[in-house]
Amino acid sequence: MVPALPRIRKPGDRFDYTKLVQDFASSQVMVGDLGAIHWCQGNGLTFWADYSLNILNPVSLDRLRKWGAQGVCVSPELNLNQLRKFPDLAAVELLIYGEVVLMVSQTCTLYETLENKPKCSQWCRREQYYIQDEKGYSFPVQGDADCRFYVFNSRTLAMLDDLPKLTALGPQALRLEMRRSSPQQVGQVVAIFRKALQNIAAGRGESNENLKVQLECHSPSPFTKCHYHRGVE
Repeated sequence: MVPALPRIRKPGDRFDYTKLVQDFASSQVMVGDLGAIHWCQGNGLTFWADYSLNILNPVSLDRLRKWGAQGVCVSPELNLNQLRKFPDLAAVELLIYGEVVLMVSQTCTLYETLENKPKCSQWCRREQYYIQDEKGYSFPVQGDADCRFYVFNSRTLAMLDDLPKLTALGPQALRLEMRRSSPQQVGQVVAIFRKALQNIAAGRGESNENLKVQLECHSPSPFTKCHYHRGVE
């Protein structure tokens, strides 16, 4: 169990998240901002770097490792060719499935749009809401305990087809991002990917096509491969 600190933390937050980590007696934590790295260094905690730190090249990966990162989740905007240019991915975590957080806002758009009272009525906990773009894609949104606003991708990242290529890169870990999933969904998806990895290890990668059909049944939206086949300039 590795607690994950919020990307944004400010005085006046409902919870003292660093105290929660200390009360949990954890020796390591996942961080998504530079301030949290500084806090970990000052308190003797091992940290894992989240993809919100935008690790796009070996230089930034090496810097985080020198700062003490146990592992680094590189940016999901990297493509397969760019990943192959890294000298070593032994400390890298690759996102292979889930709803990727596209944006975190300090201001809750639901409150600003729907509320006319000083105190929030917790709209985000009462219903499911989406932001729709001009092409008709719906992006799920969700709030947290401090009324920050999270926008998720409209499509679910699913790299089941490319698992053989990704495992061949030798990453430290493969990550399933399931913040909005129920415990039952988490169990089902983990079982599917575990079976897929077993098939690859046994040379039965072609059997994963059936698993893809199962995965579609448990996913909240149609699949995307994000930037793995496109990348960024």
